[in-house]
Amino acid sequence: MLIATEAVTKYRDFKIMLTYAHWTKPDGFDGLVHTVSDIGKIRIAPLVALFFLLSALFQGCTTVGKFNEVYNADLARRTNRFRWYEYAISSSVMIIIIAMFTGISDLCALINMFWINACMNLFGLLMEHENSNSTDAVTATWRPFYFGVLAGLPPWISIVTSLTAGGTGPPDFVYGIFFSYAVMFVTFPANMVLQYKRISYWKDYRFGEYCYIVLSLVAKTLLGWLVFGGLNQPNSYT
Repeated sequence: MLIATEAVTKYRDFKIMLTYAHWTKPDGFDGLVHTVSDIGKIRIAPLVALFFLLSALFQGCTTVGKFNEVYNADLARRTNRFRWYEYAISSSVMIIIIAMFTGISDLCALINMFWINACMNLFGLLMEHENSNSTDAVTATWRPFYFGVLAGLPPWISIVTSLTAGGTGPPDFVYGIFFSYAVMFVTFPANMVLQYKRISYWKDYRFGEYCYIVLSLVAKTLLGWLVFGGLNQPNSYT
């Protein structure tokens, strides 16, 4: 993907403009005018490659030295800090890419979407931390999970609003990315629910961890290449 990012013209040149909103006072006008100005263009292809790189680094480090010791000690306590820190960054990168595809270009909005999505995943870490000593489904504490759901909603509301706001609308592939990501997105909390409800094979925390690994590999690979393939669409810079 990195090779294509630099070697293939369409991928290399695909950019989206970042903007910011502010007040201006035009000459001869007695009042303020709400203005949207351009900050500059950002290349999207390297961000998709970064999405994969972050997953590789965080999950790969769990197999090395002290990190491996921490990882196995975490599993014994029914948690995995590496997973949630990685999700906090990588999925937040992906959510702002998708947001930019739908037409959201305001830098402040994108920053807020990034951080609130990161907080959603950190609530997942808190969920595991709070329940590391729970012995059955009855004693599980679900407050962090509910707070995480609340934190995860605003970026999706913003994206749906942008998709349905009227105008020309984004190209069809963006809708495909949106619905694909929506389906993949819910599989991760579904896995957590099965873990803490201790349903069937999920009674063993390690089975849930195995599912997270498979989900990360399959869902992120499909989503990453689907998004990257969308960069082949022409825009004003290509």
